[in-house]
Amino acid sequence: PEFQGPGSSILSNAYGGFDIRIDYSATGLFSFTNAYTVHATVRDTSVNSNAAAASWTFTIRPPDTTPPTLHAVVPADDSADIPVSASISLDTRDNYGVDLASMTVQLNGVVIFSNSSFAPDFQGPGSSITANAYNGYTIAIDPLKDFTFGQTINLRVGMLDTSLNSTVRNVSFR
Repeated sequence: PEFQGPGSSILSNAYGGFDIRIDYSATGLFSFTNAYTVHATVRDTSVNSNAAAASWTFTIRPPDTTPPTLHAVVPADDSADIPVSASISLDTRDNYGVDLASMTVQLNGVVIFSNSSFAPDFQGPGSSITANAYNGYTIAIDPLKDFTFGQTINLRVGMLDTSLNSTVRNVSFR
């Protein structure tokens, strides 16, 4: 059955003696940025009338069309003469949230980070993943082996946000 507006309820005895009541307090379509509350009560029909109740409040957000960003990379794009022992740091951001499991990092065509994990040769003691204040992550990649002096490093970073908007960015340094 459809909800009919303020105070509408659904009662059902479909779960072996339990009544389920859901109160719906909004009319019409949900509007963006409005807060909505769902109250649910579950009560058994035995003599002791045990019951449990809970409430959830949620807000409908507008559609997200903004892709995530690779905000900062260290060493910076086009840097030269980086130390051979350099680590790599990536700072990702999004208005609603970066999907860490979707993120991939390739170094000269070899995947060094995917599915929220570092490739074995890039699991140095300084490697870490930290949620940041910008709905994204700061990822530190500490290679176990040094780079060769003057070697050109081409990084390709790809990611999705929680709304499936995508970003791919290429960064090079040597």
